[in-house]
Amino acid sequence: MAIAAFLVCLWLGWSAARRGASRLLSDYGVRANRLDAANAAVKLTPSDAEAHYARALVLAQSGMFSEAGAATEHAVALRPRDYVLWVELGQDRDQIGDVDGALTAFKEAVRLAPFYAQPRWQLGNLFLRTGRSREAFTELRRAALSDPSLWPQLIDLAWSALRGDAGAVRQVIEPQTPDERLALARYFAKKGKALEAVELFHGGGGASEEDVNNLMSELLAGGMFKEAYEVWRSAAGAKTDAGVAVIVDGSFEGRILRENHGFGWQLARDVQGVTSSLDLQERRSGARSLQLDFNGASDPSARIVSQLGLVEPNSSYRLLFAARSEELVTGGPPVIAVLDANANGLVLAESTPLPQGTSDWMEYEMMFNTSDTTSAVLITLQRQGCSSGPCPVFGRVWLDDFSLRKQ
Repeated sequence: MAIAAFLVCLWLGWSAARRGASRLLSDYGVRANRLDAANAAVKLTPSDAEAHYARALVLAQSGMFSEAGAATEHAVALRPRDYVLWVELGQDRDQIGDVDGALTAFKEAVRLAPFYAQPRWQLGNLFLRTGRSREAFTELRRAALSDPSLWPQLIDLAWSALRGDAGAVRQVIEPQTPDERLALARYFAKKGKALEAVELFHGGGGASEEDVNNLMSELLAGGMFKEAYEVWRSAAGAKTDAGVAVIVDGSFEGRILRENHGFGWQLARDVQGVTSSLDLQERRSGARSLQLDFNGASDPSARIVSQLGLVEPNSSYRLLFAARSEELVTGGPPVIAVLDANANGLVLAESTPLPQGTSDWMEYEMMFNTSDTTSAVLITLQRQGCSSGPCPVFGRVWLDDFSLRKQ
């Protein structure tokens, strides 16, 4: 009995050593793409599915897909309930043009692992390449549900397969969650499908501020200002339905958020030598005005405060505002400028410089015309350049009562 036990222990030790050596050879073979090492692993443990799988991977890396398929079949025979092996077998067969064999392997992988993404993704891709679009997107969508990181690839595949038909893409993808709808809306915006992007946004609900800002950024980058305004108005809960020739909060009665995107007043970030605040004491009308304090060197080209507004092409407009200054001293005085948002900031109009020294409230009026391509303008306070640098500015400026009227 002692001898038998010793022999059993010796055999178990030898088997474990062989298996360990086989795994080391398999790992090395795959990492170094060494077929000799993978062959040695199979020779050591011919009944180990892992050794045959590693050999299949090395053969596939070398472009020997027929031989790789045969090696994977050995692995599958030894471990038939491993979906990873069936996926590999499907890929090997696909590479040699055995579509039916690949479909059989991928379907078996799906049967074994119905809630895993990889089998369905591989099956869906094969369906798509063989013209079975309806079945393809059923599988691809289910794969993306299991692994949301596949969602951008799913949208790309649908867009390419359906030749940029936004309605068809939406139909086959069937976005359900707010995240899915917003991801598709951003994609549509990038592709110039603004109306479809806005429709998806309105139907999504539950959008985060970051999601809204990302979608608006895509629309604004594509020059789709009207659609961006619709997104902003819906997200901000703006009461007005008319976005053309509207100055949002022209008298600065509400808060100004430095992280504001899209429409409404925006304050430039990190502009040296300038601070801003809402002043409850000094105002032209209403309850407050915007106060800007200048205390040294600042970039004259910086758009210190600005607002994007919708306009109509080939039209005339009048911009009205009020301003006053106190102890303002500079070689580059502040001005209000109107820039064409469709023409890389082409200046359409510029006010007279705000007065140096100290002045009472003064009303300003600016006229400008839009071109046949203008759909939005940027109203901004910036400074005229100095004749030589540096170009410091000291003092205070107040702004109030902005309005825009079509003539």
